[in-house]
Amino acid sequence: EDSCSEVFEDKEKVHETEVYYLWVAHVALLLALGVTLLVIFIRSRIKRSKLRAELMTRVFENFSQTENAVEGTSRMAARSEMVMANRPFECCYSAPDKTVCAQPFVEAEMDNENKDLCGLLWRALAACCCASCCGCWCQCCGMCAAGQEEREMNALVPKEKLLMDYVTFEPFAAYFPSLEHIRQTQEGDFLVHCRSLSVLSSNILKGGAVVFACMLIFSLTDIDANFTLKNMLVLIATLLQAVVVLYLVHWRWNRFDLSLDAVIKYFASGFIFGTSIAVVVELLIGLVINIFIFVVFLYATIFELSFSEKQIEDWSNDPLLAFKELLQETTWIFVLYTFLNAFVIAAVTEELCKYFSFWMVEHPDLMPRSHPGKSLNSTGTGITIAMVTAAVGFACCENIGYVFSSSKVEEELFVLITRSVTPVHAIAAAIQSIGVCRRDLEDDKSHRLGKAIFPAVLLHGSFDFILMMIPTLEAIGNFEEMDDSAIEQAELCQVAVTCKKYADSTAVEEFFYNNHCEDINSETMSWTDMLSLALAVMVMLIFILYYMVQSRAQKRRLDSLERARNHLLRDVENTVV
Repeated sequence: EDSCSEVFEDKEKVHETEVYYLWVAHVALLLALGVTLLVIFIRSRIKRSKLRAELMTRVFENFSQTENAVEGTSRMAARSEMVMANRPFECCYSAPDKTVCAQPFVEAEMDNENKDLCGLLWRALAACCCASCCGCWCQCCGMCAAGQEEREMNALVPKEKLLMDYVTFEPFAAYFPSLEHIRQTQEGDFLVHCRSLSVLSSNILKGGAVVFACMLIFSLTDIDANFTLKNMLVLIATLLQAVVVLYLVHWRWNRFDLSLDAVIKYFASGFIFGTSIAVVVELLIGLVINIFIFVVFLYATIFELSFSEKQIEDWSNDPLLAFKELLQETTWIFVLYTFLNAFVIAAVTEELCKYFSFWMVEHPDLMPRSHPGKSLNSTGTGITIAMVTAAVGFACCENIGYVFSSSKVEEELFVLITRSVTPVHAIAAAIQSIGVCRRDLEDDKSHRLGKAIFPAVLLHGSFDFILMMIPTLEAIGNFEEMDDSAIEQAELCQVAVTCKKYADSTAVEEFFYNNHCEDINSETMSWTDMLSLALAVMVMLIFILYYMVQSRAQKRRLDSLERARNHLLRDVENTVV
């Protein structure tokens, strides 16, 4: 302990200057981020005000030209709510006319055949914004105004004018013809594909290059000892792993089924939006599950203590014995927690986030009737590539988090290699695409969201459950076999491991090896780790086989549909002739 104290004191003195520079760098980055967000907020507020003024002018002009005075008055009453809703510091306001809200619910009642849980939840949420809360409309920071603006946009602007990238507002018509020309001419030059990129894709690449350059410069300064040039090389390897997967999935064999422009957008969606949503949702769901497991464990403990007063006395005299017996009796709770963690927190949440990362991107490559001569199989391949690309972006961001959670470069490389040889996210996304193609291309309405993602959730959950469960059971078994001296020895070894991790010390080294702590510090995989990894890989291979079988069957079905469609078109042409 004295040696550890001396080591940490020396370490603190040596790195005092480095810590100061690191603090200055972090503060500067935070200030730059704050100023950037403030500028973006001010600019967006100015643009929003101009947009709203122009929109209201157009609405008033249309209202003035309306021949039916009754209909015009009703429509204008509804539209005027947009102005009332633009009060960012009010959370509600009175609804003047209930008939304004009636129409959406009348239409919803006409669709009783398609009721489901999500639909009922949406109606309950929409009712709060439609005069059902004490006769008021609920709003937050003008969200009702934003919704009304969207409706008025759809009423005023022709549909083809709304087909655009919503970040740069570049119309699809500005760049889609060049993408279609590349597909029809089968142009394989990479530079030609790059020159046909949209403004949004170009900005994504430029922004990524700027961030990459800043991180490279930061790693060369040695300001942060935990992010040096070696760590930067690991980051480059992590990004290259994603690039290699995309090269094999898209560019090598399927570059004409989905454009490079679409690949960049889907990757960015998974990398930025998918992981951001997943982090927030997993934190919330994890909090709920932790509370649930704590309550279950508490009730299980009370249940165990309710049988014998002698047991209570024994446990009071020997807390270690009490904890061991509790572990033995409540092992099923740890199994339940691992199951919920694997299937609910990880699998369901992440598969949904990957699906919505694909769904939220609207690209002309996958829009219906955008490619008159494109086959159904080519369209299905494009959907698969798009979903896999979004999943690769999601996995790339997740890999960066897992890789840099370690403190040593060797550990970072080991984590990267392990996660590279088990691309569960990409495989699960490919399996999801089977259900999406069956719903959208084969017009099988029974394959909705649940059926589409269920096999992927089963793969992801089983993979994570195996990796988590076997080491957990081993740890419980090892603790049950340990006595007081073994537990004390393990605690001392952990202190020695911590000291050795941060600094070199002769006393620490002597204690480390004299007390046989090398097994605790060993970075090699135990037999249980290898067993769990082997079983998880086996599950992954089974689902790869499942995807191959389902994909081939779907290709045959799509070929049949293609032949039937062509035959029908020929019959129609002959009839016209």
